[in-house]
Amino acid sequence: MRWDKVEDDAYYRARKYEFMAKRYEKIGDNDRAVECWQQFSELKEQKGSYFLAAFGYYHVSRLHAILKNGADSIVALENAHDNAHKSALPISLFISYELAFTYEREGELRKALDCYERLGEAQERAERYFLAADAYEHAAELRHEIGMAAKTYELPLIAWKKNSEYWDTKGESDDAQWSEERKRYYKALYRQ
Repeated sequence: MRWDKVEDDAYYRARKYEFMAKRYEKIGDNDRAVECWQQFSELKEQKGSYFLAAFGYYHVSRLHAILKNGADSIVALENAHDNAHKSALPISLFISYELAFTYEREGELRKALDCYERLGEAQERAERYFLAADAYEHAAELRHEIGMAAKTYELPLIAWKKNSEYWDTKGESDDAQWSEERKRYYKALYRQ
């Protein structure tokens, strides 16, 4: 994966923070994992992606609790709470992301991949194309990690196109264009 090719984009910068947080946690460096989850969460919150901000702040809280930083854990959980309310998305979505992440953290990469793909499919059915694309992006990352083709994996591109079309029908050409640009970044990430 070529994170250096996509660092100028806020979405992929946040994805990189998330990627690094997971890697730091795998090697037991929870302090660095907290820093990365915090950066991820703040960036998602700034961009108005409240569900993903809540998910990130939840992990900041969880790791602070492991590190015995009770006050910091509470602050992060309050941030997760506030962002979750702003997103108004169902708890099942949160649990689905957490299940996929837990499979990934525990080394069950194929189960995590399947979970992210099911999550993407469910979000497409609900016409939440941004979250579908995000789930498929995670699936692509796992495909890359386990040696499966990621550069020919089209589901993220299809979901970004649907997200673009969705915003275009709403008269939001900036959001439509932003989604189209994600396709270019995705290709740069995996297609060197």
